[in-house]
Amino acid sequence: MKEIKQIEGFKVEVLESVRSGKVWFTVRFMDYSSAKAEASSLPDAVAELGKQWEDIKAAYREAGLKPPKPPRSRGNQRTLKTIRWLASRPPLSPDVL
Repeated sequence: MKEIKQIEGFKVEVLESVRSGKVWFTVRFMDYSSAKAEASSLPDAVAELGKQWEDIKAAYREAGLKPPKPPRSRGNQRTLKTIRWLASRPPLSPDVL
């Protein structure tokens, strides 16, 4: 499994398989499982996935909806929030310790 460039912010996952003595590449978005393409070469598979993504976006727009966006990486926000909360609490008295 390989990870290659992104298409409009979505990470693209590459899976290789061998069938009938030939290598096939399956590419899909890691965060949007509906978009998937397969071809005998990696550039062709990525191009096919790009075309499929354009069709998906057009279908969303025709339905009057916004196309999906990749999830935002929030990094360490939850951890930092907990640390700030703990730091804001008053210190414990020596009796408790």
